[in-house]
Amino acid sequence: MSYVKRELRSLGDVEIVGVGDKWDYMLEFVGIEQKYTSTGGKTGTISITWIVYKSASHLVDESSILTFHGEVVFRSNPRLQVGPTEDLDRMCKEMVAQFDTKNLEVIRGSWWYPKTNKE
Repeated sequence: MSYVKRELRSLGDVEIVGVGDKWDYMLEFVGIEQKYTSTGGKTGTISITWIVYKSASHLVDESSILTFHGEVVFRSNPRLQVGPTEDLDRMCKEMVAQFDTKNLEVIRGSWWYPKTNKE
């Protein structure tokens, strides 16, 4: 997770919050490292499935079907990254880049998005 947190912080306009804090997006990761093949040889492969949750409590009636820790959410389709264990850093960079492009870039151009001194 430290690779992902580092990459998210490098975006500049992302704040990482704790459990119980208000959030707009949440990323969920499940990683599995496959160390051995069925014949006992070493593989050194890692698979990471990740999902993006977008808070929607302000948009949807609380009786909505999908909630996460009491928060009404929209959920993306699961995404999968697979590669050699030594490429974990690169894989995390790619996942954050995809999140940035598919989720954050969409709202950065919105009239209501807060402008920073960087722009």
